Amino acid sequence: MSFIYGGVDTETLPGVDAGVVEWPSLYGLEVDEIDSVGIFARIVGGVSRSRTQFVFEVEISGATIEEALERADVFAELVDPARGVRDLDPHGSGEWVWPDAILSGEIIWEGHGRFVKGRAIFEAAPFGKPAVDESWQRSGAGSLTFTRSMGNTSALPTVEIRGTLSAAQTVTVTVGSYTNTIRGPLTSAQVMRLDFENFEFAVWAGTTKVASLVPRMSELDPLELWTKTAYTLSVASTGTVSQVLVKANSRKQ
Repeated sequence: MSFIYGGVDTETLPGVDAGVVEWPSLYGLEVDEIDSVGIFARIVGGVSRSRTQFVFEVEISGATIEEALERADVFAELVDPARGVRDLDPHGSGEWVWPDAILSGEIIWEGHGRFVKGRAIFEAAPFGKPAVDESWQRSGAGSLTFTRSMGNTSALPTVEIRGTLSAAQTVTVTVGSYTNTIRGPLTSAQVMRLDFENFEFAVWAGTTKVASLVPRMSELDPLELWTKTAYTLSVASTGTVSQVLVKANSRKQ
């Protein structure tokens, strides 16, 4: 067994066998509730998660106990929190990574014969991200239907719109029950990007942010996509739309 941390697979470390033995769902979940007067019930005000945790069993072998301890030193250097947060692939599969992972406590090695073993506990961002995510696109205005299949919780997608709009023209994006109308201008060299994951709405020219879209949008509520739910994306415009791209930003908890 192995895990990948900061791009380094523990399987490549001599004598190291490291596998995840505890991994949570909904770790760090906090539910905010308030009393509902008169009906003897409580109302859920919201839920939040700040971090998640993974526990790894690490066993290191050597020709002698001294060599095993030397290899433990190499492992400790890899996971040293002084090096900052890094991506963690807890299963070593290359499919999902948890960002901002860091060792959250000491490792206590226990030795016998030519082996040492201990537990390494990491805390990371609450949601894993896929190495390769889902996306859907169409050319021009119109509609398309899509269904998310990756992850196990809601996703906050990114919607990108390319085309040509004057300052007086608009584009209207509808996904399920969500509708947003956005005013131009937009040139053929630019893209309108509605990034609901990072709550950033702007016009971009390559890697340069040209203008904020917030004053031009009819709606600032978030757009959420759930797995195994069919959504219809509809795009209408008083200008010209050449391409619409939806990136899922899938998440696993």
